[in-house]
Amino acid sequence: MRELSVTANHCRFGGWHAAAPGPLGEHEKKGGVVMIHVTRDGDKVLFDVKGLHKLWALKSRLEIPRTNIRGARRDAAALRGWKGWRVPGTYVPGLITAGTFYLDGKRIFWDVSDPDKAVVVELEDEKYNQLVIEVEDPDAVINLLTSGR
Repeated sequence: MRELSVTANHCRFGGWHAAAPGPLGEHEKKGGVVMIHVTRDGDKVLFDVKGLHKLWALKSRLEIPRTNIRGARRDAAALRGWKGWRVPGTYVPGLITAGTFYLDGKRIFWDVSDPDKAVVVELEDEKYNQLVIEVEDPDAVINLLTSGR
């Protein structure tokens, strides 16, 4: 099993920080908060939503077969502008986009606070067409999701 902690720099509402449950990874020891923990386990990839992001995204876990991941990339254009119809989820402009959104006939799962650290994951034959998630190291996550295909 190969693991990678996918983290946010911070998520602030009213000056407090969301705390992530579970064992501490290197980034958490430095003061960051894990938003999503990505685990590649055989033919599956698990996306575990951590801390208060479960509440904001209204989702705690996504399990995707590796064969249904078409690609992963950084895409600044996808992060700009209207995110779509939010059903259900959280959207506070400039602060957080989390939950299920519908845009141009696509169902998209978002969990992003810092657009500079976001990765777009393209899916097929899944409930969602895309995942847009914030990660500590976008290049490492892209490699994790696309290597060995």
